[in-house]
Amino acid sequence: MDKHKHLHTPLTLSLSH
Repeated sequence: MDKHKHLHTPLTLSLSH
């Protein structure tokens, strides 16, 4: 899962919201 963490960008955060 950490692998995805490095991909955590403003875009991903927006999708998570």
